[in-house]
Amino acid sequence: MKYRTLWVALGIQRPRPQHSPQEAEALRRWARGRRSLVEVGVAEGASAAVLRSVMHEEGDLFLVDPFHLSRNPFFNTGLVAALRTVNRVKRGRVHLIKATSLEAASRWDRSLDPVFIDADHRYEAVRADWLAWSRFVVPGGVVLFHDAIPKPGHPEGPARLVTELFRSGRTPDWSIVDEVDTLVVVQRRQGASRG
Repeated sequence: MKYRTLWVALGIQRPRPQHSPQEAEALRRWARGRRSLVEVGVAEGASAAVLRSVMHEEGDLFLVDPFHLSRNPFFNTGLVAALRTVNRVKRGRVHLIKATSLEAASRWDRSLDPVFIDADHRYEAVRADWLAWSRFVVPGGVVLFHDAIPKPGHPEGPARLVTELFRSGRTPDWSIVDEVDTLVVVQRRQGASRG
């Protein structure tokens, strides 16, 4: 539907999750009780609302997205839709960072767990997101990649990165700890250095 995001922004329609119910449960499992979370790529905010619903009640959820897809310079429907969706949940604090992933990461200075990467799905972009954000993840913390298990009609970037870095064993300080539908969760080894 051409005006779908507008209807979500106006509260007429509910957001359409880009994750399956099983992936939503995995998001809840890995975000439960966490205090400092980042989602890279927000869309209509459905995943952000899931993360917010279980994070620590005094936690901070940082939503990183340039929200550049709106065609209207006076009313950014994507931004309004995401804010309406995530603000339906009252838990912790939400911080919207209207910037590209790399711009936001270049100014970042705090530890994170988890980081959910679900933005530009081209291989080069997913790799850049990984390199930019993984250094902030605490030992024992996780990075979640959406669309990272190959399926027909899904972009290949996240799956290619997961295969090259984690299935191959090229990143000994990280290991795959969960896979649900197209979601892959990698965890930094306890005692691994950051950076």
